Amino acid sequence: MVFVGICAFALPSYAGESIDFIDKSAFKDMRIVRTLSQHSFSQIAAIDLNNDSIDEYILADPLDGMHYQYEIIASIDKGVASLGKLKGTKLMAAYDTHHGVRNLLGFDDVKNDYEYEVYQWDAASSRFVRERDLKVGGRK
Repeated sequence: MVFVGICAFALPSYAGESIDFIDKSAFKDMRIVRTLSQHSFSQIAAIDLNNDSIDEYILADPLDGMHYQYEIIASIDKGVASLGKLKGTKLMAAYDTHHGVRNLLGFDDVKNDYEYEVYQWDAASSRFVRERDLKVGGRK
């Protein structure tokens, strides 16, 4: 009798949803666009990342033909607060959460759409940080 074993490496996979960006001139809430005027962006998406019924905003500014600079913004009493910046070709919101805030999936390889970085909410620094930086204790 011959036994054939198949080994699979357990890589975490995340389910997520696409973040729909629109041109800032087409965004319905022009008050938000005016509030964010000091930030560089051409596209914006509204998404509730912490299930509090208040949208956070993700700004996208093209760096080249494929890559964007993303900035996650929250509206606060005195204006807005930056919750982190990252670069990539695409950004998705994971269904998984960390400290009650949805993870973000940052794609950066134009040839491999299965490869991504996981960004998690770091309550200590009040910003999104790469998951692997949280696990080793380092923060950038």
